[in-house]
Amino acid sequence: MRYRRFGRLGWQVGEVGLGGAWLGGRENEIPIEKAAETVRVALELGVNYIDTAPAYGHYYSEHIIGYALEDWQEKVYVATKVGRLPDRFDYTKDGVWRSLEGSLKRLRRDNIDLLQIHESEIAGWERIFGKDGALEAMKELRSQGLIQGIGITGADIDLMVQAVETGEFDSVLTYNRYDLVTQEAKLKLVSVAAEHDVAVVLGSPLHMGLLGSRKEELVRERPSYVTEEMVRKLDKLEEMAEEFGDSLAQFALRYLLSDSRISVVIPATHRPERVAENVAVSDGPRLPEELVKEIESLW
Repeated sequence: MRYRRFGRLGWQVGEVGLGGAWLGGRENEIPIEKAAETVRVALELGVNYIDTAPAYGHYYSEHIIGYALEDWQEKVYVATKVGRLPDRFDYTKDGVWRSLEGSLKRLRRDNIDLLQIHESEIAGWERIFGKDGALEAMKELRSQGLIQGIGITGADIDLMVQAVETGEFDSVLTYNRYDLVTQEAKLKLVSVAAEHDVAVVLGSPLHMGLLGSRKEELVRERPSYVTEEMVRKLDKLEEMAEEFGDSLAQFALRYLLSDSRISVVIPATHRPERVAENVAVSDGPRLPEELVKEIESLW
């Protein structure tokens, strides 16, 4: 595992982290003991950054991570979120406090390394920055030592660029906006984050599975985040991956890690073997600059 600096917080994090959205399976069908094995495999392979949220698995993801980390002695950076709950959205000051209190119990921790606003486009500017809003609560939590860093997540690139430019955030997480089939975040958000020394976290680096295990399903069903243009690129990308000796999923992660401004990618899985495949990308070679240019020429 190679490690990278996590923005101005200065943490050294494994460049391949673990996304916690599916740790319990799609229907929380995986028993906690078995689900925790995936987390422990990740830790043993050098992963030290884990991302979760109360909304993931209706709180189950946080329970799994807390269970898995209880006896782990080495430092692990745990990031969770506030604002989106399994049954509602609550970006109020009191709601953020209550949400963190619940997360601390489920994660079995006294404090959280990184607390992030979940889906900032739902919150909107006023509920983030206004009086008695989410950011006010998060700054109080930080002053009391309950969290160390403050992050923002979402899919609205323009909103997050504006948020980063305020200087209030230590990290920014986006998903489905920078990967092998889309470049939106690379063109705007990543550059601004680098200018402000804000860590960049890439969620869903396999584009919700289009570049991984759900490719055939998503090509067939065509949800809104899978466009005709993306589908047209897949054959060429698979050909390039095969020539390099990668699966398409590994090639997708390797491409993102060619950008030194990215702090960590966090593919989500509940399968230990997939964790091993993902981490192997960090242990392997980088993409040649000429190949990166060839990939980007597809746009």
